Amino acid sequence: MVVIDIGKGALAAWGVPLLPLGGEAVSMSTQAMACGFAAVVGHCYPLWYGFRGGKGAATAVGALVVIQPLVLLPMFLV
Repeated sequence: MVVIDIGKGALAAWGVPLLPLGGEAVSMSTQAMACGFAAVVGHCYPLWYGFRGGKGAATAVGALVVIQPLVLLPMFLV
């Protein structure tokens, strides 16, 4: 299950900003951060379970792998 949660965050931060949804009004990095944040919030408060869900840590790690991978090593050390 952890691999799925990590993949969920990585796919949201990497894949969704690549979709041709509109103009270039917002930069790709901002879109990646917003999509990663939305995936973490959606994992913590899922609609289908009455807004009671799991922990968003693995999903946040997946988003960080895409957005800023150099942060992972210091984060794991702490």
